[in-house]
Order: sequence, then structure tokens, then C-alpha cells
Amino acid sequence: MLLWLAIALLVLVGCDQPAPSGPPDIIVVCMDTLRADRLGVYGNADGLTPNIDRFASEGVVFEDAWAVANATLFSHASLFTSLYATETGPIYETLRLSEEPPTLAGVLGLYGYQSAGFTGGGHLSEDFGLGRGFDLFERSDDWGSLFHSVPDAVRWLDGRDPERPSLLFVHGYDTHHRYLKPGPWGFSRVDASYRGTGADVVRDSLGSILAVDGYYFGHHAPADLLNYRALRIRGRAERRRIARLSTKRSANARKLEEQDLAFVRGVYDGSVSYADTWFGVFLAALERRGLLETSVVVLLSDHGEELGEDGLFHHRYTLSDLNLKVPLVVRLPGGAHGGRRVPGLVDLTDVMPTLLEAAGAEAPAGIRGHSLWPTLQGGPPMPRAAVYAQTAFRGVSIRTDQGRLGFTGIGADSPFLAPMLAATRLEGQAFEASAELDDDQRRVMRHDLAAWAAQLRQHDAPDQITISPEQLEVIQQKGYWGAK
Repeated sequence: MLLWLAIALLVLVGCDQPAPSGPPDIIVVCMDTLRADRLGVYGNADGLTPNIDRFASEGVVFEDAWAVANATLFSHASLFTSLYATETGPIYETLRLSEEPPTLAGVLGLYGYQSAGFTGGGHLSEDFGLGRGFDLFERSDDWGSLFHSVPDAVRWLDGRDPERPSLLFVHGYDTHHRYLKPGPWGFSRVDASYRGTGADVVRDSLGSILAVDGYYFGHHAPADLLNYRALRIRGRAERRRIARLSTKRSANARKLEEQDLAFVRGVYDGSVSYADTWFGVFLAALERRGLLETSVVVLLSDHGEELGEDGLFHHRYTLSDLNLKVPLVVRLPGGAHGGRRVPGLVDLTDVMPTLLEAAGAEAPAGIRGHSLWPTLQGGPPMPRAAVYAQTAFRGVSIRTDQGRLGFTGIGADSPFLAPMLAATRLEGQAFEASAELDDDQRRVMRHDLAAWAAQLRQHDAPDQITISPEQLEVIQQKGYWGAK
């Protein structure tokens, strides 16, 4: 482990480069599935992220940032276009980013930027169209790590045209299930000899979706446990069905005890530390090349993760705060305004217009985000009144500083969504509200959610793709789209 880390550091060391004049270089790092509450800068006291925390001390921290979708494919479609996922294509497994909406990389290309993206594959492989607008968009390994993407990104930086500004996107699945990582990190926070049920959850490639409502159903197919076609995937009927299944001897259900939950969460925390280590390696490479003095560097995640808090693991089944609260930290050239914390609701659609303004580029008409650049330059916070989110499992939600109201039972891209939101009884099963919301707040939020849904533009035509059997198998191995 120490040997390959030393080799990596040697690979990433380079000579100092002179500071270019003109628009800044822009670097976006996405740590897939990283929960904000695991970072010291967001209040975690376990010391998991010293490199991120140091970076945050030199950057501007948005304290209340949210994803607008709960899965990698849809969240990145929004990140790159500043639109909601249903405005970019059909919100199901064959979504391919359509050719119509301008992308961050495409717009910056019009202003002379060269661009590259290095990803962990999976739903960020070329098949899904998220590389549109990039000069180079490569996956280093399916469901790969920053271990794979960071060295490739640094080599690209060393070989790019020094006379042109750059956009660089770096992505890794380090904190995505399975959470076990190379070397000592996988068990750095737990007892590696533990053999309880929690050990099976983290070792099984589908373990996070076979653990439901306090039991691990290791011999079942995911479709036996979560009915993907149900109007409400976590409704009362579905919960009763799982409860009945857990009592059947043939189900071979094993109860998840507190020590099992602690083990799974500890392994996740180890993956967070592993991602933080590689982020530190990347920062060292940028610093060595003088790029921290000249670049806007963004650290974010595309969504969070549930770790058994409501009986589920993984992230794609609900629009809970755990799945949607994300870190968002922006470091300006030279660390200007470093250490500032910005309160108030923002979301990931705000990233594209912010970076376009940083580059002196004009944002496309019709985008959903708002530029945070004036705030980053020392101006006052410009919080949203509410943030919204979508899921492929027939759900939408609204989040304000008072709480969350969710609605399920109809497709997020259905033309009937808005009238259904307006007509459905708040007391019924379709709505799920935070306990702290009173009746008046729920009614106001339902009205706002319906108004938001009514103004969403539908994509012109489904742009479906054919996934190769090999790519489909890779995706299914992580519990997506009819997992085996």
C-alpha cells in the first residue's frame, strides 16, 4: 500500500508552471455518494477528512447544499446542464443526455476552454452522453476510484495547451457501495475479523439492497425485496410485505443488530477516509504545479447515502435528506475569501452558472440554476426559498428550511404530475412530510411543489440507448436496473 502510494505521488509531482493570465482554470471534483455529515467541515468529529477540511479552510463552504436527484446518472445530467433530469431525457435506465441542452463543457468550449473528464465509469461511462461537450471524457475503470482517475487527470494537466484555460472534471466511486477499499482503509474504522451479518452486507456486491427494514435477505433477488413497480416503493403495503417475509423460515432472513449497523457504517467511514487521501494527493499535485493560485476548484458530491437509518441502505430509493444533502465547497484562486461559510439553500443546478460567470461566459437561457459567483466574491448569500428533487421511482420532493414534503406514485416526467400534486389529499399515502411541518406549512409546500412541476419542460423525444450486455452486467452488479 505505501509503495503504490509513493509511486502515485511521484507520478503526480511536476514542475511549477507560471500563472496564466485571463480566465481561470476550473477544476470540479465529484466524490460519488459522499454524505456531507462525514466531513469535519460539516460537523463530523471523527477526523475522517483532514485533506477536505484543510481545503475547506481555504475555500467557501455552502452549508446547506442539495442534490436535485438521488442517483448518479440523473444528478450529473443536472450538474452539467443546470436543468432537472426530466428536462434532459427520460428518467429511467436508458436516459441518455439529449443533444439539445447546452452543457457546462460545451459552453466553456465556445469561450476557448479545453476540457477533459476522468470518471469511475458505471453511469458516467460514454454510453449515457454525459461527456457531451468535453474534448476528452474517459472512464479509467468501471466503478473506479480516485485512485484511477486522479493520475490520469494530472497527466492530462501536464500535456494540455498552456495557452488556453481548462475545465477538468475528476470523479470517483470511492464512497459508493461496496465500501471496501484497497489496503488498510477498508477496515481502518472497524474490526477486520468481524463475521456478523454486517460483514455480509459490505462484502456482497448487492449487499446494500438486500438489507431492508432491519433484516439481511442474502439469498433473495433485489426485486423480491423492493417492488420497483409499486406506486410507493416504501409504502405501508410494501413494509408489511417485508415484515411478513422476514418471519418465513424459507426467507433465511438475518436480523441486523446494532453491531452490524455500526460495522457497515464504519466501513463506509473508511471509504470516506480513502477518498480524502486521494483528494489530498490531487491537491498536492495542483499545488506543486501552481494551479491552486490560478484555479477555481470545486468539491462536491452528486448525492448522499442511507446507512440503515430508515431500514434502507444505498441511495436511489427515497428522496430523504440523507440521500440529497451534499457537500459543496469552492476554493477561489489563491484561497481568496477562504474559510467563509454561506448559509441558506442552494442546489447543484447552481454550479454551472456559477462557473460560467467565473469564466466570463454567458449562461444559456432557460437554465434552472442561479450563479453563486457574487456570493463567492464576498457578496451576501442568495439562498433559494426551496429546492426540489426527482427520482426514477415515481417521486418528487420539495425542501425548505422548515422541512421536506415528498410525493410518490406518478412518474417525475409525467405530464399529469402537476395536476395530481394539486388534487391529491395531503392526508393520503402519496405525500410524506417531515414531522416538524404543521398543516399550514404542508399546504404551502404542496402548492409550491405543484407550481414547480407545472413549469418543468418536457424533453422533446426519448433518446434511448442500447446498453451492451457487458455494460449492463457491470451496472447490475451494483444493484441498478433489474439487478440479478
